[in-house]
Amino acid sequence: MRVAIGNDRLSRLRPKTYIQEPHFQYWSGFFSTKNAYLDGYWQGEKYFERISGVIRDAFTFSVPMSDRNQALADEIDTCNSVSVHVRRGDYITNPEPVNFILAVLLSIT
Repeated sequence: MRVAIGNDRLSRLRPKTYIQEPHFQYWSGFFSTKNAYLDGYWQGEKYFERISGVIRDAFTFSVPMSDRNQALADEIDTCNSVSVHVRRGDYITNPEPVNFILAVLLSIT
């Protein structure tokens, strides 16, 4: 699980411990780790439970929505809504996903 970083010229600037995410599920050893370089996605909700309030505050709008945006938000709240996020890089080098994306969009309209 823990592997020391190599002895290159910059190694003295790096933490002494390198940890690669062992899997995509929550890893309970995460919070016992100190001064380490973490490699992975570390995106499970349990990693952020302790500071969920801070995160929610950071993503709360501090300025009220414009009338137009509020009307759109109200419309989204009152119907079955879908949000689609497409990462451009996923299909620039490989156009195949475009067909899949189009099929999905057609199925939800």
